Amino acid sequence: MNIKDYQGNSIAVSIDGVHPNDAMKLNSRAVITAIDDFKKSAKVAYANAKGKKTIPAVKKELKMLGATQYYARWQSDSSSYTDDSVKIWFN
Repeated sequence: MNIKDYQGNSIAVSIDGVHPNDAMKLNSRAVITAIDDFKKSAKVAYANAKGKKTIPAVKKELKMLGATQYYARWQSDSSSYTDDSVKIWFN
């Protein structure tokens, strides 16, 4: 599973032709287009992270969904912030 923390943001990504580092930085029109195109045709789910760390919650949800391709991006956990849920696009 490609899940990482980068400068205060976390990302979970496995999309054909998109490298996780490129998806995190969004520094290429081709990467942005590939992610946007994927999101248009993907199903949506939410990882319940209320009172939990978000990365383990996202990993658990992806495993339960049996997702082979997926994309999620959210603000990383900190002492002052945790998400109640994380939106995941998947196929």
